[in-house]
Formats: sequence, C-alpha cells, structure tokens
Amino acid sequence: MIIVTLLPALLLLTSALGSEAFSAARRAGGFSPPLVACRATTAAGGNEIDLHPPTIAALSRAFLVRAEKDPDLLLRFDQSRMEEWEIALNAGKVSQAAVEAFVKEHSLNPTNDSHVEMTQVLGGRIVAVITRFDELEEDLLGRCARRLVELEDEGDDACRNWFVRVGVPDSELEAFTSVDTELGLTDGASPADAFDAECLFCEDLRANRARSLLAMFLKEIEGPGLRRNKVEVPCMDVDFLGDEELEVLFGSKSGEPNEESNAPTPPKQDDVPADSVEPDTVDISAIASPLHPVVLDAVEEGLRLRSKNITTSPLRLIDNSIEMYDVQFTVGKFVERFLSSRDDLNMFTTEEVEVIGGRAVGALMRLEDLEWEWNHRVTSSGSFNDMGVEEYMHEVGLARGLEQTDVGAIDQLLLDDSQFARSRAERLYGVFLMSLEGPGVEASGNVIPHGSFADFIDDELQIELMRPKQRK
Repeated sequence: MIIVTLLPALLLLTSALGSEAFSAARRAGGFSPPLVACRATTAAGGNEIDLHPPTIAALSRAFLVRAEKDPDLLLRFDQSRMEEWEIALNAGKVSQAAVEAFVKEHSLNPTNDSHVEMTQVLGGRIVAVITRFDELEEDLLGRCARRLVELEDEGDDACRNWFVRVGVPDSELEAFTSVDTELGLTDGASPADAFDAECLFCEDLRANRARSLLAMFLKEIEGPGLRRNKVEVPCMDVDFLGDEELEVLFGSKSGEPNEESNAPTPPKQDDVPADSVEPDTVDISAIASPLHPVVLDAVEEGLRLRSKNITTSPLRLIDNSIEMYDVQFTVGKFVERFLSSRDDLNMFTTEEVEVIGGRAVGALMRLEDLEWEWNHRVTSSGSFNDMGVEEYMHEVGLARGLEQTDVGAIDQLLLDDSQFARSRAERLYGVFLMSLEGPGVEASGNVIPHGSFADFIDDELQIELMRPKQRK
C-alpha cells in the first residue's frame, strides 16, 4: 500500500478556503490563492487574527473524535481496518470543518489575499499535526517520562499529576513507563487506550494535549525549515504556553532548547546520506526525473475520469450532493488503484513511489485551480500574445476556440483527443511542481528525490510561466 506522505506537507502551504472561494477569486480576475508565494500578512483593518485558538480547538476536537472511534472518521491507524492514507483524508475533514467555522466567525473575504493565507495556514497546520499525532505523542510521553524521573529523584511525590498540564494524564504516563521496550508489551491498558478513556470526559486535558503537540510542531517541525529559508507565515511563535510547560517540552522556560533538550538538531554533513546530496556541479534541472512519466500518466487518466462526471466517483463538485471530502476520497482511491495497476513500480525505491503517489494526489486535488491558473498565466502573457496565442493553444494544454467556462466542451475534448489530454496534463502538473511543490519543499528544508523541476517541458517561456508568482 502506498502511503501518501507528501500531502500534509503540501497542504501546509497550499490549503484553501474551498471551491466557492476559488470561484469567487476567478471571477475577480486574480491569481488563484493557492498558487502565490506565502508571506506574513494581516487581516483587513491591520490586526492579525490569532490562529492558535482555532487550531488548538480543532486538535482538541480531533482527540475527542479519535477517542469515540467513529468508524467513518478514524484518526488512529488500525492495520486491520484501514489504510494509512485514510488518516490524512479524515484529518482533512476535521480541518475543513474548522476552516469553514473560522471563515464564518470572522466574516473573511475569499478574494482577500491575507484572509486566504490565514485559512491556508490554519487548515494546513491542523492536517499536518493530526497526521503526526502518533509520532508527536510518543515524543511527548518520552519527554514527560524523563522529566518524571528527574522529579522523583528530587523527592516530589505528587509529580505524576503535574503532567496533566501538558496533556498527559497519570494513567497514560504509567502505561507508557510500564511498556516492555524489548517486546512492546504492557501489563495493563496501552497508553493510547488510557488517554482515550481520560480525554472522553475531560475537555481541559484535550486542550492541554493540543497545545503541547502544536507547540512541538511549530517549534521543531514547521518553524526551523521556514525560518531557515526566510519564509514567514502567520502565527509562527509559541506564545500560548507557560514557563513550566515550556521547560517540560523544550528543556528551558524560554522555549529555546538547551543542551539537555529533546528537540532534534540538524544532521551533520557526514550524517546526510550521500545520495541525498546534490554535487555543486550538477544542474538538477538538466537531469530527467524518472518519476514524472508515471505521475503524468496518473494526471492524464484522472483528467479523463473527471470528464465523465461519474457521481459515484467524483473528481470535482459535480452537483450539490457532492462534498469536497467525496472528491478527496475518490482521489485517494483512484491513485491507489492506479499505482496497483502499474507493473513498473519495482524499479523505484519506496520513497520514490511515495513521492509519485503524493504528487498524483496533490495535482488531482487541485485540477480546477491549476487549470484556471495556467489559463490566466498564458492568456495574460505578453510573449504568448505577441506570437498569437490562439495558434499555440493546444500545444500548451488549452482548448482552442473554447472559453475556460465551457466545461462540458473541454471535457469532451479531453475524452476525444489524447494528444490534448496529455498536453494539458503536462502543463497542469508543471505548474503544480514549479509553483506549489518546489517552493513548499524548499521552505520546509526537505529534500525530494530528483527535485521538482518540470524537465518534460522544453520551452523556456512556458517554464518561466510555471514559476511561482510573488505577491506585489
């Protein structure tokens, strides 16, 4: 089974208000909100809205949902009942509900760039933290266990109950410390079961846990990569914890790690795998990525499937009966079936297959936005207009003689003309790589196999149009 690992990272920088918001932005004639570079912004009126409270509330809600074990909204991986990608899908549902409530509460304008950015960051963070619940919670319990040993050595008999402040009840901490490190067994309830039982009836415990995991995410996952690349997004600081909570989580009251801190440190150069370091003399854009042809096959096939407008397998909001999570579910299942049908995946590493799956999901989830963005960039380009853009429409994946709003006619053309379908898939995927994935991966400080350059496009003018557009 393919685990779509890139989706949460991409969502962090590219989540959106929703389909209605994008439609409004298009009618206003501007660039689609997800495809512009992030920067620090403020809401209308000059005061930035604090994103931490709605994020914490959404994460707290997620803990309750997880503890209730709703079979339609599972948020903890159970190998016997679900696939790992379903957690990302269900996290998206929680995030979507939180963003919709946030937009309504603050009467946000979907055509206002600063409002859109706030919803992007809010939705992306919620998904990113929920999909990391297991690893963050294990880390949190480890920190509390080490701090517990220190307090017991100091003779503090009531120290166990103190950890409720960071969202760890005594029963969970006891279960965690009693786990056999060799066999992974515990004498009683598992830490997960112990927390679920406690949090069902304690809202404060859920909120405390949410604050701790959000702080760890901001301080040690999101923050370092963004700051290293001089990228700013709203509400990056951890200003919602007290000194004692900061000391437990990060080893100092300021929140800055000290020598005994549990915070991860950047790997030394010698620790970085040799195949992940690009030699200075190598131009990554000159090396053809073996991953792109497979992703392009998926995007082209997805375009054709979407054109059929099958209500039981929707890849767009066909009518009022279709919700965005229906589209998300269909995309996930489509990519899963697509990859299962390929007989050439054994030539790729596990990481490469995960990248292929993540890219296919990321592009297919944003087809309409990519279409509108590419159409706008091409038709508003002076260089293309000078050459006579109508002559080049099919070559750049646009329908000659059709308006972008002629959805039915474009759908039929995609079904009838395989060359046009491929050309369109290449351009939409190129915009996704150059304007979304590339900047997002760079900002996070990560490395992706073979890079994010659209080497399948041999026209420098088109490549330039695919690069991210900066806000003015």
